[in-house]
Amino acid sequence: MYATNKIVITTFTSFPYNSAGGGDVQLYRFANGLKKNGVNLEVLSIKPLDASRVDFKADFTVKCFTIPLTTPLANIFFIKYIFVTLFFLPYLWKSRRMIQFIYCFSYRYMSIVMAFSKGILKKPVMCHIIDSGSKLSRFSFRWSFLHGSSLIGRILQGFYYVFDLIEEKVTLRLADVVICDGVDRYYELKGVLGSKVYFIPDIVEVVFEEENEDALREYLEVGNDNIVISYIGRLSFEKGIDLFLRIAYVFLNKYPKVKFIVAGDGPYSALLRKIKLPNFIYLGYIRNVHKIYHLCDIVVVPSRLEGGVSSTLVESLSYGKIVIASDVPNNAYVIKHEFNGFLFKNGDLFSLLRILRYVVENLHTEKMTNVKTEAVKTSRRFHARLLVRRLIQVYSKILSTNQ
Repeated sequence: MYATNKIVITTFTSFPYNSAGGGDVQLYRFANGLKKNGVNLEVLSIKPLDASRVDFKADFTVKCFTIPLTTPLANIFFIKYIFVTLFFLPYLWKSRRMIQFIYCFSYRYMSIVMAFSKGILKKPVMCHIIDSGSKLSRFSFRWSFLHGSSLIGRILQGFYYVFDLIEEKVTLRLADVVICDGVDRYYELKGVLGSKVYFIPDIVEVVFEEENEDALREYLEVGNDNIVISYIGRLSFEKGIDLFLRIAYVFLNKYPKVKFIVAGDGPYSALLRKIKLPNFIYLGYIRNVHKIYHLCDIVVVPSRLEGGVSSTLVESLSYGKIVIASDVPNNAYVIKHEFNGFLFKNGDLFSLLRILRYVVENLHTEKMTNVKTEAVKTSRRFHARLLVRRLIQVYSKILSTNQ
């Protein structure tokens, strides 16, 4: 067990205009796990942590700095670094004797702060990459060209990609320890950075509360004889929500007992609100998604790009649901096809359609029961207690090495 009376400064940053809250959820989960092991946390943030997206409270102090330049245009230029540095460094300097090390949750905005702190505070730095970083920027850059974005849009995406790439390289070079939550990023960086890279997937919290499923079914007009297929997550192109929507249209007449439920928000939210199909239900952002897990039979994870091991995927396995996921590396790391779930070819609508039809038509067979059993067993590898213990081992190592 690792315990300290000193404050561990945790810096968390994200795009202020981004509606996604997955990073907030992960920070709360890690903070809860660390607090139980005697680690006192103080969180520095350039935006309020979105507590509305978690189902529990974490015992840590939050110091929030308001950065006035939060538009996408402002983030292209080095102005953002100037503001982040001006807001963060005085506080770090004031608290330098209480800091054991600086823990960067993701790397965005932090490379300049890390550069200064390494010289001024001389503290070890840990960088926890919770997204795909420059890979996502590159994906968006290519998508803007393939799907007819405006010239200005293409230029902006190009800037995002270049600056993300530079920032990522600077941050990874400065960090004493790098933690990846994606197996693909881990192997990629392991070959470059060697022993300072660790792989720790996202923590998954499973809530086995008694849910009034009958009331929920009545509210959503879902009968006990219906097969419920769910999508839970951010509604964006890289997450593959368009594939899920197309499947709903295909199933409309041939499988009248199948209901499609979407929970989440993002760029596709406005489109989903306009869809009026008898077999389709859009719930928007749901704080307690565990209700949906209790209700559904099948969960589809159609991501074209997955920065880390999908929380939705592992949570679905924990509830013993049939998971159908794209075969991107982080999904294939968890799912063994037809053993604890099913994999389809990334971005291939017909591959997804073929597997989903097979699962729907054989849902109540012994084979599917075995798949559900193995799914629950697989999810135990991602239990919060195990992952927090691994994170604390890395903490202890970095502190002992830099004393």
